[in-house]
Parts: sequence; C-alpha cells; structure tokens
Amino acid sequence: MQTSKIKIHSIYAVARSSGLARFHVTEIVTSKTSNDSPATNKIVGWFVEDRPAVGEATTVRLDPEKLIGPYDEQMELVERRRQEEAEAKARTEASKAQAMADRLALYKFVGVEPIAKADDYRQLFRVQGYNNSHVDITDEGAKAIIAKVNAMNAMMDEAERTNVVLPLHSFKG
Repeated sequence: MQTSKIKIHSIYAVARSSGLARFHVTEIVTSKTSNDSPATNKIVGWFVEDRPAVGEATTVRLDPEKLIGPYDEQMELVERRRQEEAEAKARTEASKAQAMADRLALYKFVGVEPIAKADDYRQLFRVQGYNNSHVDITDEGAKAIIAKVNAMNAMMDEAERTNVVLPLHSFKG
C-alpha cells in the first residue's frame, strides 16, 4: 500500500497464514541513508490479535507493501468472495443433482435398470462434464429412446385404428 495513503491510528489488513489480521498503525518512519538514496518507509504498529489482555502490545515494523488496505474494506471483500464461492458451489450441486435426476428419468423412460455408477463409460446414459453437470446419451441410449418412441407411436396408431382411448399408464414400460 502506498505510504501516503496510510493513516496513523487506523487499522489495516495484513495477510497472515491464518488469514487476514488487523494491524494498528502507530507511526510511519521514513529514513534515508544518503542524499542520493531513495527514502525507505517502515510502518510501526501492533497486531490487534496479538495484543495481550494486560500490558502493552508488541511493536512491529512492516514494509508498507505488507498492508493490503483498510481492514473493514478487506473483510467485506473476503466475505463477498466466500459468499460467491458458496453460491457457485450451490449452483454446481444443483446442476449435478438435476443431471442425476435426468439420467434416472431417461432410464425409467426406456425401461432399463440404471447402472449404479453414474459416470461409468459403458452405459446408455451417463453423467459427465464439468462437475458431472450434464447427461451424455450414448448411441445405444439414443437407439433405446428411439425404440421406445416407436413403440409408443405404434400403440397410439393401433389405438387410433381401433378407436380405443389409451389411459396414460399404457405408455409405461
């Protein structure tokens, strides 16, 4: 973070292995070793999470680049990212559940017992794709659907020819 944007007595986010930590800035130290060298800045302060219940906090010096930004803003971004990831996971799970239901419906339609493993390669209808999100109909599956449709059409033609009204359950199996 640019030193000019850092304010004393403000809390900034710093990345740690356990996540974001709050860093309370107490001073900004600028030093220069010679007239030709660029100035170096150090941010002095303490970590809110490391402050003892009684006594003074341990003072730490950090490079300005270690500060990510104001802590409140960063926590909002982290929370938004977590929420977006949870929503994406829910959409993926819903898509996968729909693909599994569609697969079972296709097996039920053609009257064949489904194979237990939904992504097994050698079957009529398998779930595949990114996160198992869609149903793949193999050539054998397409032939089974066409055979079922032809059988249903034949039943309807026969019923029409004999002037019989077929109940809906006639189309099962």
